[in-house]
Amino acid sequence: MKRGKWIRVGIGVLFLVVFGMANTSAAAETQYMRVGGASIGGTWLLYAGKVVQIIQKEFPNIKASALVSGGGAANCVQIEHKKMELGFTHTVTANIAYNGKYYAKEKSENVRHVMSLFPAMLHFIASNKRPELKEFPDLLKKPYRMSVQSKTLELYANWAMELYGMSIDQLKKQGVKLSYLGIGNVANMMQDGNLDFGVIMDPYRSGGALQIDRTPGFHYLPVKVEEYLAKYPGWVKMRVPAGTYESIKEDYFGVATINSVVCHKDMPEDFVYKLLDAITKNLDILNEVIPEGLKVKPSDMPVGHSIPMHPGAEKYYRDRGLLK
Repeated sequence: MKRGKWIRVGIGVLFLVVFGMANTSAAAETQYMRVGGASIGGTWLLYAGKVVQIIQKEFPNIKASALVSGGGAANCVQIEHKKMELGFTHTVTANIAYNGKYYAKEKSENVRHVMSLFPAMLHFIASNKRPELKEFPDLLKKPYRMSVQSKTLELYANWAMELYGMSIDQLKKQGVKLSYLGIGNVANMMQDGNLDFGVIMDPYRSGGALQIDRTPGFHYLPVKVEEYLAKYPGWVKMRVPAGTYESIKEDYFGVATINSVVCHKDMPEDFVYKLLDAITKNLDILNEVIPEGLKVKPSDMPVGHSIPMHPGAEKYYRDRGLLK
């Protein structure tokens, strides 16, 4: 078996697309396709399931399956090694994987952007019980209780702090108590008065932030958005309109990365083109599991990528006037 070729290997097959190029008997054979989501209970696994549903509706000869995976970075690695055909990730994660930086252990330089969905914003939430916390440097003034959602978000939060000449390591030396809590636990602990500042990644209208908004209320710490975007690829400017939360009286501008789908560069152009056409025609199926206010539109699909776009995707978007 030669590395780099797309060949059939039975039920564990690597995906071979032969639309318009194979003879009739080959074209009638069942092909297999794996779509990487995330861990059980993760939203990407739901989205992967809907993409599978669309594929099996529009391509009867393809047997597709949604895979439990280690998340966006793992999906990029699996695609790089042709152990997965499509995978969900964030645009910042795709860039880190493509370049082999930070938490990426190797370069995934053969991964290509297929489509974007909607942004996931970095929420830098300070409890209204701590009104003295107005900017990141204020965290240095006493040993506050702080949480980040994961080690990955610790990196992203550190990037924001570095623009103020400080770091999370510096906070730790100052006695800040750092924990790693999921969104629900951040909200619960802030409501209980056991957490002063939390960093989460969620859509701009976040269930966790809504919970904190009810009590004790919160305010965002400002981010140097333009500097952040200029220094770190894979992010976009995100507006939280005044009134989204009772606590937020003025528009807030933060940074967000985009939920996206990637594939290997060797996936045939004509199939990627047809795949995007199928997804676009069936966005109602995908949007069944997308939150209100974030439903995917065709105009969203080509934006925000920070790695090369697959040529089949680029052609599809240009043909429909979605990319200039």
